[in-house]
Amino acid sequence: MNTPSDIFTTPRLAIRRARSEDAAFLNRLWKNPRVMTNVGFPQGLPITREQIKVQIARQGASVYDKYLIVTLRESGEPIGECKLGSPDLQGISTTDVKLSPEFWGQRYGVEVKQGLLDYLFTHAPVLAVEADPACTNPASIRMQEAVGGLRVREYDSAFNHHYVYRAHRFDWQRLKNGQPAAPEPLRSLLAELLPDLVPGSQALALAGSFARGCENGFSDLDLYRFVDGPVEAPHRYWLHPSGRLVSLTTTTISAEAAKLEKPQTAAWAAPGLSQMWVLFDRTGDLARLKSQAVAYDPLSQREQAAVWISETLHGNAEEVTKIIAALARNDDGAALHALLGIDYNLNMIAAVHQGMLFETENSFFEQLRLVAPPDWGRAQRVMMGFERATIAQRARAGLDLYRFTCRWLDDLIQPQHREIIAYAVSLIPAEWERED
Repeated sequence: MNTPSDIFTTPRLAIRRARSEDAAFLNRLWKNPRVMTNVGFPQGLPITREQIKVQIARQGASVYDKYLIVTLRESGEPIGECKLGSPDLQGISTTDVKLSPEFWGQRYGVEVKQGLLDYLFTHAPVLAVEADPACTNPASIRMQEAVGGLRVREYDSAFNHHYVYRAHRFDWQRLKNGQPAAPEPLRSLLAELLPDLVPGSQALALAGSFARGCENGFSDLDLYRFVDGPVEAPHRYWLHPSGRLVSLTTTTISAEAAKLEKPQTAAWAAPGLSQMWVLFDRTGDLARLKSQAVAYDPLSQREQAAVWISETLHGNAEEVTKIIAALARNDDGAALHALLGIDYNLNMIAAVHQGMLFETENSFFEQLRLVAPPDWGRAQRVMMGFERATIAQRARAGLDLYRFTCRWLDDLIQPQHREIIAYAVSLIPAEWERED
């Protein structure tokens, strides 16, 4: 039975704000030793019905840290109470579930707990949801584990020994998508590292090989921290005691969004953002940016791509002249340095023209090989060192690749760039063409 006071519903239950008439039910629930022993009150909670009414009357509009009543949807009968805790500075929220004993053993507890997680991760800036069942309460322990809770520590209270479980946003999202919880050691690493990164952050994300599920023993843990700015230390690295290298990139949502506006940076940014795990998202901006990246289409930026290709070929004319001068005086060092000024650009020109997107730098050259013209690919392999060649041979291959690229993409060259590009091409001896 849905009422205007409902906070959320599950298949069998409705969770609503407590009302004055619920005081009698709560009083019975909290006086029950079977319910209260594992939370330190074996004789029941020392509170009266009137005191409960007063506390209910004082509750404001917020749903957090308030008395919430668990009811059966069909009948509206109250069967328990629960709590949505406000997230702390580390983005940790707490929950609590208490059900009348006659409703135990029917998985109502798991249903409530899952609903609490769904609500918190959907409506609040929450990194993880925490609960600390007593070790003598196996039903509560099973409930935490059933919704993806990870035991992160344990402690002793005045009345019992407790296990602290945290259900993390990343596991919640994976389970909702029909995937298993995050694998170890990733799961424990994230649980340990993330809480200290939340203060001052707008969002946190996992990227790289761990996000793609193709990590190995040497893969770094690639974390992104989004802040309002300014960014004082964009890159930080440290070695975790487990021997894993941790990489932390600090940036802003706007800076990453700007990368999607240029085809030469979107080729990397769109796949990178698309594969990110959103670990914490204070305002939802990261989730929206990820959706934008997923929808990115290189074909929508063909005109921008053409302008960038022309500008880059124009700008690299200087490197062409430097390579030719270095080869004329047999200066391998100068030739190699100038070659380094054009090799990446020529690769990216081909990639942008073909509308390529790169999930990882590991596949960059292989992806290019599959889509570039064969003659272009042969010169590129020599230039990049895939084929055995001297520095002079690599430099001549680079010049050949520049010339081939200019011919291949001649229709993209802008009028204001054509004279300089033609001049650079004219300097390259015809006899060097594909001689390597």
